[in-house]
Amino acid sequence: MEAIWKFPLQTVDNQVISMPIGAKILSVKNQNSTRFGIHTDELCIWAICNTDDKLVNREIIIYGTGHEHEKIEGTYLGTCQQSSFVWHVFMR
Repeated sequence: MEAIWKFPLQTVDNQVISMPIGAKILSVKNQNSTRFGIHTDELCIWAICNTDDKLVNREIIIYGTGHEHEKIEGTYLGTCQQSSFVWHVFMR
């Protein structure tokens, strides 16, 4: 079976998330919500996933506009803005 799953991200340089091996990335966006009276502006990846597929770890790299790096690596997923910050999300 297939479903669209959401994968919340932290706004850090590198992180690892688990997703089904054949997941097809749809978008990277902010999701604004209020939970328990607390407003959140959460960066998320949405992907079409086969719910029967094995989970694998994927490295997510987030580059901020203007931040210098030795080399920008990975497959580009999308760009998002959070307040005055602009994040460019890649997967390796």
